[in-house]
Amino acid sequence: MRKYFFPLGLLLCALLLAACAGCDADGMGTLADFSKPYAGLYRCETLTAGGKEMADRFDYVTLELKGEGDFTLAYRTKEGLGGSVEGKYVMDLERGTLVLSKEGPLRTANYLFRVQDGALCGDFNFNGMLLHAVFRTP
Repeated sequence: MRKYFFPLGLLLCALLLAACAGCDADGMGTLADFSKPYAGLYRCETLTAGGKEMADRFDYVTLELKGEGDFTLAYRTKEGLGGSVEGKYVMDLERGTLVLSKEGPLRTANYLFRVQDGALCGDFNFNGMLLHAVFRTP
């Protein structure tokens, strides 16, 4: 019985080497591209509009980055009004940026966030005033 395991093991190794011979390690990307360590739920800890803190007006504002490149931004005000926005995202770990894209009927809106110390920081023009948002994992 033992004399059959050695040749069978060699055959299995040869088949694995043959299968991996066509693999291109450079084209596979990085471990971070594969594992997506940034995917998950982020909570808004700072939301400033026109210099006034607005986060205390909300029960929650969350940003969920899903592994497939989709995001969901959900919120609920203290008055009980809420909603969500969905779209696509692209994370560039080398540049330290996150771009959220939301398709509208006439155009696609893109929002750029900087990745700083594990937080997502963005500054946007909202109704003529500066909106500053910081999201962090809980």
